[in-house]
Amino acid sequence: MIKLCRRVPFVYLGIVFVSTVLVVGVSWSAYAEKNVLSVCRTQTHMLAVFQNGEKTWHQRFSSAEHVVTFIKRQQKSGKRIRLISVVRIQQPASQPTSKPGGYRKTQDKPVRLTKNSSHGLPVGTPDSVGLRVDAVRRMVEKARSESSSALVLIKDGKLVVEEYFGKKATPIMAMSVSKSFVSLAIGLLWKQGKIKSLDMKMSDVFKEWRGTPKKDITLYQMLTHTSGLHHARTLGKRVKGKWVLGHISDGLKGRLVSKPGDVFRYNNRAIDLLALFVGRISGKSLDVYLQEHLFSKLGIRSVSWMKDAAGVPRGAGEMSILPVDLAKIGLLMLQKGVWRGQQIVPTSWVKRSWRASKKSSHCGLLWWRRARLYDYILTENILKQWRVRGVDKVFLAKLKPLLHKRMGLVAYRKAINTALGGNKTANKQIKMALQRGAKFGAMSPKSHLMFAAQGWLGQYLVIDTTHKLVGVRMRRAVRDDYRRRPSKHTYRSFIKDMFSLAGH
Repeated sequence: MIKLCRRVPFVYLGIVFVSTVLVVGVSWSAYAEKNVLSVCRTQTHMLAVFQNGEKTWHQRFSSAEHVVTFIKRQQKSGKRIRLISVVRIQQPASQPTSKPGGYRKTQDKPVRLTKNSSHGLPVGTPDSVGLRVDAVRRMVEKARSESSSALVLIKDGKLVVEEYFGKKATPIMAMSVSKSFVSLAIGLLWKQGKIKSLDMKMSDVFKEWRGTPKKDITLYQMLTHTSGLHHARTLGKRVKGKWVLGHISDGLKGRLVSKPGDVFRYNNRAIDLLALFVGRISGKSLDVYLQEHLFSKLGIRSVSWMKDAAGVPRGAGEMSILPVDLAKIGLLMLQKGVWRGQQIVPTSWVKRSWRASKKSSHCGLLWWRRARLYDYILTENILKQWRVRGVDKVFLAKLKPLLHKRMGLVAYRKAINTALGGNKTANKQIKMALQRGAKFGAMSPKSHLMFAAQGWLGQYLVIDTTHKLVGVRMRRAVRDDYRRRPSKHTYRSFIKDMFSLAGH
């Protein structure tokens, strides 16, 4: 068949070969059932069907020339493929044209082109589910201007936006969004009875901690960034001048930097160690365990993890996933752990995950609690965080009259500056304390909450339980991201824009 294609002029590649007319005529309905046509959006294109051994697949090309070029490249690389058929398909003139799953601009509103979802999700349009169409359009354009790789929105269980910028839909590293999946694994172990209480001592599993100052660290403290462990990860080390992959288990040897349960401090090492914990308590590595007990239930097969030298997944930030599959997890959480009538994650665990932790009102069990507006409150815990990070006791004493007073951010900043008499040294010490991980104040939401998993470069999974809305924004890392600080194109206003979608 390939030899025949070389001799046939390009114009005739648009016709189904005589030898395969009947086959294509019979099998075309089967391809249609698999939504082949749903990915064919250009006004005129070629649809080619190839075979390599027992594997058969279809591929879309913009012209007959591209079909021939593809075949030649495959031959040069040593692959033996066979062209089964090639068909020219003409899009009806009345149907709008755009890229797969995208929008075209109109005077009134964006138009969702995807009629069927290949991800098992029903599809809707922004206006049909009550979203502000102008806000959706602005979000799509903002995502594009922020160099996003993907934007996905689900409202009322319907996929209303699935937009990819540049590359096609392929898995993207979710960075610290991965932490929330470690929390889900803990919840599944709790469901199975393998974890009896969040107050269990980690030394019950990490025998290396027995008889050390870390013997009393609890699972709850690990899940709420209050373990007191040093935050640095153990992903690599130098051996004889060469950089080699490290072991997460090396983090078990690290020192404490504060008393367990005493201070909230964002901690990557603790979450990496939780991945090790899941492996020890379940008998399976974190990735295998989640695939069996979570992802497979939702039809998700796109997930992969970077691992350490011993094969332990890096729980704190190296999971890759398709953006639409990440949105499915958000929908699962929105539905209180239920997926198509089956309770995958206990409802009680979902609620517990989103409940404010003891030391931080904006963090649950590796999930963030986000509101549009907050009151700021100065508490004893905040003053303690500032003290252990270098703020002079004399300055802290002047702030005690402000304890437990609720203020907006501007008024809060002004009150602190006034209480300190505008002292530049005091303000500098507070700034340094914040850079070292202290919080500026306890935050009390003044609007309804959204719950989020967030990661470096502006990876977002945001869940609005009030409006039954899930939003995902992801961006692929490029080489320059690892060279420059601060990072660019992080779409910092994504959560704020999520509030705007439903009219808030």
